[in-house]
Amino acid sequence: MVFRIVVGGVILALVVAGGYWFLQPPVVAVIRPESGPVSERLVATGRVSSNQRVNLGFLVVGTVIAVEVDEGDVVQAGQTLVRLEDAEAQAMVRLAEASLQQAQAQFDRLAQVGQPEAAMNAVQAEANVNLARRELERAQPLRRDGFLSDAEWQARQDAVDLADARRQVTRQELDSQQAGGSEYRLLDAQVAAAQASLDQARATLAHSRLTTPIVGRVLQRLVEAGDVVQPGVTLLALAGADLNRIELSLNEQQTGRIAVNQSALVSVDAYPDRTFAATVSFIGPRIDPQRAILPVRLRIDDPPDYLKADMTASVDIQIAQISASLTLPNSTIVYLEPGLPVVFVLEDGVVVQRQVTLGMTGDDRVELREGVSVGDRVVADPNTVRPGQRATPQELQLP
Repeated sequence: MVFRIVVGGVILALVVAGGYWFLQPPVVAVIRPESGPVSERLVATGRVSSNQRVNLGFLVVGTVIAVEVDEGDVVQAGQTLVRLEDAEAQAMVRLAEASLQQAQAQFDRLAQVGQPEAAMNAVQAEANVNLARRELERAQPLRRDGFLSDAEWQARQDAVDLADARRQVTRQELDSQQAGGSEYRLLDAQVAAAQASLDQARATLAHSRLTTPIVGRVLQRLVEAGDVVQPGVTLLALAGADLNRIELSLNEQQTGRIAVNQSALVSVDAYPDRTFAATVSFIGPRIDPQRAILPVRLRIDDPPDYLKADMTASVDIQIAQISASLTLPNSTIVYLEPGLPVVFVLEDGVVVQRQVTLGMTGDDRVELREGVSVGDRVVADPNTVRPGQRATPQELQLP
């Protein structure tokens, strides 16, 4: 009998304890609104790039005899990277040089020999005219006195006319050999034409050398010795030595949220635990109608030495920041319907639904403009309660 009484007492105690535990309101984590900044950020993926990027190829058809760089090599401006077979081009240069020397020699001969000789001929022709005229003047008395026949007189007149004609010819020859004259201009043009032919031959020879216009690094090599190359085909891809920008594309819906000079934090997939600063420096002037994207470029303020061209970069752009009067974690907000945000607040141990007015929404916190105050205890996880439910609050201290 005593044993039954004891067992019955134990069972009764357990029932009472269980009922008390069952009727006790559950513990609910709550947090209080606090003041602080709210940052709105935009996350995108881009590529590490350089201010300079070039694809190099030849302008002529030819056979490659040497490739002097490999992928990853650093190159200097003007350095020869690939050479073509150039025996014919060199022969054309030598021929053009010889033609120029010949034309220049003829032009020099004009100044050294032709012009002095023409001047002397002009002087001699002038003297011959004067002599013929004096002979004609001396013959006049003889003709008047009948000592000179008509034929002899005519011969002296013809001598004057012939000397005068020769004088005109020598003057024309002298004028043609002076600067601006026809022969001078002809020889000068021949020199210019020979020089142009030499320049063309040298340019053709230069086209057998593929050089770089920038200081940079070889990203891609698509040529080997022995290849026959065609004009315009890319053989080498180079990037500038300074990897100081990020290129990315934003979808059309994001274009209204970004502006030049916005700051950003960047990390690359190879070093995800390291970040560096960047600044929005360029926003494309138009949307790509096919893909509905906008090109955007960021300037890296201090590029780290571990960057490589075309690395995948994760970009976190701060597009807005305010100092809000009150904020709450985004997870505390519930939308009973679109455009109707509410929070659950503990009032005298009872869960109460309260409509709120939101401001800026950041990555983890949201601005509260109306509906809550500093002292309110807001349910941290609204999915664990329902309005009208009794609960025991347990405050959380968020970092």
